[in-house]
Parts: sequence; C-alpha cells; structure tokens
Amino acid sequence: MAIANCWNKLKPTGVNVWVQDGSGVDKLTAEQRERYLQASADCQSPAPASGIVYELFVAGKGKTFTAKPKPDAEIASLLAKRSSCGKDTLYFSLRYLPVAHGILEY
Repeated sequence: MAIANCWNKLKPTGVNVWVQDGSGVDKLTAEQRERYLQASADCQSPAPASGIVYELFVAGKGKTFTAKPKPDAEIASLLAKRSSCGKDTLYFSLRYLPVAHGILEY
C-alpha cells in the first residue's frame, strides 16, 4: 500500500500526519468513513496517523466550495470526542464554531 509506505518513511522524521474525517464534504458513506478512520487512526491497530481532524462544516453543493456550520449539537458532540489512546483531536475550521458566529466569516 503506497500510503502505508509513505507513512513508514515519515514516522522516523518526527512529522505528525493527521487524517481528516471527511464528514463535512460527505463524499464517503458512514461505513466507508469508519473503515478509513480505523485503518488510518485507530487505537486497536498500528494505525499510522497521529490523530483525526474533524470537519465542523457541511459543504454546499456545486463546483465552488461553500460551507456552513454543522448544527450546534453535532459540533458539541465532535468537540467532546477524545482518542482512547492519546492521539490528537483537531477541528476544521474554527470559523464554524458557535462562539465564532458573527466574528469569522464563512
């Protein structure tokens, strides 16, 4: 697997690799996304990623990228997620947080 080889070469350099969950752009089914995240950032296997970047937005349809924040309850659920083995938890993008409404444009 080409991606695994790339990660194996990066690991000794100290570079951290995070994977983005892809939920905001909605290109994968929930099942596909779960398999992808397990393969790349799971705690139960030697998954290479240092953590997961959770998307806090829902992308609009069309050729030009547009997005709006996910519902507040869904964002709160994502903000509460923690890796059971200490991997990093990151969020994209802070402009979609409820506290940023009216401050940062999206």
